[in-house]
Amino acid sequence: EHQRTSLPVLLPHLAPGGFYVVEDLECSAADLIGVIPTGFTHYVAGTVGGLGRAKGRIEPLLVVIHE
Repeated sequence: EHQRTSLPVLLPHLAPGGFYVVEDLECSAADLIGVIPTGFTHYVAGTVGGLGRAKGRIEPLLVVIHE
């Protein structure tokens, strides 16, 4: 829940052209995408070979870019 609350509050402070990466997703990426304000683009990238909970599996990262 904190990720859904944080995105709309923090993203307006991101510099133009800046990136904000959400890892350790606690909900689906689609849930977070729904709260991204206008003026930002996003994509979901998968990483492998993570640490901790992500060790040995693909971990999705949500990347948000301030246009």
